[in-house]
Amino acid sequence: MLGFFKLSSKDFFSKSYGSVLQSAAFFLILNNGVLVAQETLRNENKILIGLYYGLVLYSCCAVLVCFYYILNSLDNPWIYCKRLLGMIPVVILFSYLIPDLYLISFIDFLGFGISTSTLFWSGRKIIKNNFPISYFNLPFLSFLISICFVFDFLGTVYDKKDFFLFAELIPGSIICYTIILERFFPSLFSKATVPNIDKDFELETIPIIEVKENKHPPKDILRGIDLEKVQTKLNHFLDSKGFIDEELRLPDFAVDLGLTTHQASKYLNKYIKMSYVDFLNYHRINEVMDMIRTKSDYNLLNIALECGFNSASSFHRASIKFTGKSPRNLRKDILLDDRGN
Repeated sequence: MLGFFKLSSKDFFSKSYGSVLQSAAFFLILNNGVLVAQETLRNENKILIGLYYGLVLYSCCAVLVCFYYILNSLDNPWIYCKRLLGMIPVVILFSYLIPDLYLISFIDFLGFGISTSTLFWSGRKIIKNNFPISYFNLPFLSFLISICFVFDFLGTVYDKKDFFLFAELIPGSIICYTIILERFFPSLFSKATVPNIDKDFELETIPIIEVKENKHPPKDILRGIDLEKVQTKLNHFLDSKGFIDEELRLPDFAVDLGLTTHQASKYLNKYIKMSYVDFLNYHRINEVMDMIRTKSDYNLLNIALECGFNSASSFHRASIKFTGKSPRNLRKDILLDDRGN
C-alpha cells in the first residue's frame, strides 16, 4: 500500500521510491508462491522467471538512482526509473534465449556488481562530503542487497532452499528497515545539500539580468527573446504568488512568461540558477515562513498545502534543502525569533 501511495504522489523522488517498494514487494510475492507455485516460477514458466529477475534487477538499479538523487548527483530520479523499466521485458526475452542457470547466475553477478558499486560509491561520497553519520544507512542497505544476490546464487547452484529462504527474508527486512528509517531519519529521503538562503527569509524579486557577450556564443534558444519583458512577467508571477498553485506545470508557467517550455526551463537554469521545481519550492518555503508569522495558530501541514506543496514529504524535503531545518524546527525558530523581537 505504501508503494502505491508513493507512486501516486506528484513528487518525483516519491514516485521513484515507490517504484522500488512496489517492485520489491511484487518479486517477494512471486518468490513466496502467493501468485504461482515456486516450482512453476523456477522450473517451468519462462515469462515468470524473466519477470521475477527483471524486477529484482530493476529494484537494484532504481536504488542506485535514488541514492544518486539523495546524495545530490541527480535532479529528477523518476525519469531514469521509468527508463529502467525497459530492462524487465529485456530480461523476459533473454529467459527464452539463455538456460535458466546461466540467466540467473548472470543476473546475480550483475546485481551483486551494481549493489557493491553503490555501496562503495555512496560510502565514499558520504565520507568525502562529511554527511551526518545517519547517511551510512544508505551503504548499509546496499550491503544487504549484495548479500541477497549471494544467497540467491548459492541457492541456484546448490539447489538449497535454506539459501533461497535467506534471499527472501533479507529483502523483506530491508523494506521494513527502510520504512523505519523514513520515520526516524526523514532527511535521508531528501537531497543532502543545503544551499544558501537569505537569512531574513524575504520574498525576492528577480534582479536585472546582464547579458554578457561571448566571442563564440553557443546555440541559444533564448536568442531574440526580450529578457526584460520576461523578467517583468516573472516578477508579476511572484507578486501574484502564482507558485502556490500546486497544479502548476512547466508548460503553464512557460505560457505565463510568453516562452516555450524549453525556453522557460533554460531561462530558470541560466539566469535564476534553479530548476523549475526548485524555483517553485524555494518561493513556497518563503511563503510558508511568512504565513507561520501571520498565522501561528495554523496547523503546519495546512500552511504547507496552502502554499502549494502537495504532500508532507515534499514540504519536508524543501524545508531541509532551503533552510537546513525540518519544518517543525523551522517553525519553532521563526516563532522564537518573533517573540525575541
